[in-house]
Amino acid sequence: VDVVLSAVVKTIRDFDYKVIVPLYGYPTIDKYYADMSLASHGKASRVSTPLLALHACDDPIADSDAYASVMAAAHPNLWFLITRRGGHVGWSRGWLPTRHRWSF
Repeated sequence: VDVVLSAVVKTIRDFDYKVIVPLYGYPTIDKYYADMSLASHGKASRVSTPLLALHACDDPIADSDAYASVMAAAHPNLWFLITRRGGHVGWSRGWLPTRHRWSF
């Protein structure tokens, strides 16, 4: 663990700026975010294979409002399933979700 880095990184944006942007050679954090976003550079309109995007409203990393501009495009190949709960990378299943951990 880089103790110096952990002292200055307080948010996901800080982490992306200090670690991800230099690691992948992006000139700015905004350029990195634009490249990663389906909503930028007209990417959503060029989706040629049906795409199902899953998202949970309680995702602590990606805000549900971020999908509004892409969903508003109403592209026939984009489908969105947005659930109330699920977190960032998975949805619990069954009556005892801790038994299954990160399963889908």
